[in-house]
Amino acid sequence: MVRTHFLTYGQGGDIHVFDPKTDQTEHIRCADQCFCLAVHEYHIFIETNRNELEVCFYAHGDSLPSLAHFTQPVSALCLSSSLLFIGTKDSKVVMMNLNDDLNKLKYFDGHQAPILSLNGEYAHIDISEYISKSTSIPLDKEESEVEKMTTISGDDEESESISNHDEEVKEEIIPKWFKYALSMINETKPS
Repeated sequence: MVRTHFLTYGQGGDIHVFDPKTDQTEHIRCADQCFCLAVHEYHIFIETNRNELEVCFYAHGDSLPSLAHFTQPVSALCLSSSLLFIGTKDSKVVMMNLNDDLNKLKYFDGHQAPILSLNGEYAHIDISEYISKSTSIPLDKEESEVEKMTTISGDDEESESISNHDEEVKEEIIPKWFKYALSMINETKPS
């Protein structure tokens, strides 16, 4: 939902902007197919079947030039304040600061799956490696330091930590309901 509008998209390449106050729907044509969508203020960021990140102004449907082109399809877009995170199918995470006129991309490598969530308060991005493990990447680290990621799992004995303050973050990243759900999944796995 954007302000007072609902947005939907699909394989047809159209974005539908529904205004619940007037029951009117506006259609924005962006590509042959849309795979992911994120909204920042009045801009819609769309990952297309051409592996491009396109931007549309949602009030009028005006298209802006493509911001980025990727070698693999995008599997996830996450937005937090002015940071846009793009997860590609080849397991790369790209960060773009939307307030930076240069639109410089910062790449994070070394994980195995797309973005799970974004925590702006702690400046961490969480990605999944498999159902019982996630990785938390500090956003303020240099690219070379990202290799020393903190690996967090549902089992404390398997957790790895690179510094003392990671224990505080661990509790915030893996809430109790996730640990409970994970234990239920592990209990019901066939032998």
